[in-house]
Amino acid sequence: LGLNRWKHYWDDPLAHLEGVECCQPIAPWNNVEQQVVYDDWTYALDNDYSWAFCRVGYFLQGLYRSNQAFPPYKGYLFNIEHARCTKPATHPLNYGSCQDIDIAYCMTQQGKCFCPAGSFLTGIYRADGDDLYFLKKIRCCTVASNALVMDEKSKIQTRIMDTTLWNMATLAHYLGYGWCYGCHGMAVGEDFNRNGDTWAADTSTFWGSWCEGDKNGERLNLVFGDWGFAVKEIIYGESVIEDLQAETVDSGVLYNRASSPVTESISRSKTIQETITHSTTSTFSNSHELGIELKERANME
Repeated sequence: LGLNRWKHYWDDPLAHLEGVECCQPIAPWNNVEQQVVYDDWTYALDNDYSWAFCRVGYFLQGLYRSNQAFPPYKGYLFNIEHARCTKPATHPLNYGSCQDIDIAYCMTQQGKCFCPAGSFLTGIYRADGDDLYFLKKIRCCTVASNALVMDEKSKIQTRIMDTTLWNMATLAHYLGYGWCYGCHGMAVGEDFNRNGDTWAADTSTFWGSWCEGDKNGERLNLVFGDWGFAVKEIIYGESVIEDLQAETVDSGVLYNRASSPVTESISRSKTIQETITHSTTSTFSNSHELGIELKERANME
C-alpha cells in the first residue's frame, strides 16, 4: 500500500495528498468478510513527534479529516480526526512482522510512498509541523501467517463471532432493524466493538463526526449465548501397529544340590502404564505384553 502526493510547495496542506494505492492480502485472507472499525485520532496527530495507529491486527484503509482550517478545503495533519481500519474477519489480533519506514525524502516530492512488498499500512508519524511533508514515517506490517488454531473453546467462540458479524448485521437490516452499524460506519456491519459475547454498534463520537438521525443512540447489539459444543463426527486415519522388542526383566539359575526334590517359589513383578493421546487428526493403538519364560535343566549323577 502507498500514499500518492502532489508537488511540494512552501504551503503543503492535506489537499496535496491525492490518492492511495490499495492491495489485496494473500491467501488465506483474500476471500473472507471484512471487519471494519473506526479509531479515534482526534488528538493523536495534534502534537509534534507523535504516532497514530490502527488497533492491533487491523490495517489502515481510510482517513477522515475535519475542516477546521482556513481556507477549509486545505486542512493539515492536525485535521486528521479518525481512521478507518479493517482486517479479514478470521485474521487474529496480531501481525506477522512490522517495520517503520522513513518517508521523509519521499514526502518532499511528487509521487508515491510505499510500504515494502507484502506489507500494509497500520500507522503514520508526524514530526515538528502540521504540513503534509512533516509526515515522516509510516508503519508497515505483514498479515499473520496463519489463522488461530481451533484448540480452545474461547477461540472457537471468537471465530464464530468474527465470521458471522457481517451476516447477522445484514440479516437484522433486512428484517427492519435500524442502525445496523456504528455512528461512524459507512455500511451495514461496520463499526462494531466486541464486549464479551456481544457485538455492540459503536455510539461514541469523534471530533467533527457525531451520531445523527432519529434514535441514533439506539443501535444494534448482537448477543451470542447458550454456547454448546458437541462432537459431531470422529474420523480416524489408518491404524498404526508398533512392534515392541522383547525385554528381559530378570534371569537366573537355580541349582538343586540336594539328593531329594526341592520346592522353590519365584516371584517377579513389573508394572506397565500406557497413556494414549488422541489428536484431531490421528489415533494410536498400543499393545504391550509381559511374558515369563522358565527353563529347567536336570543334571543326573
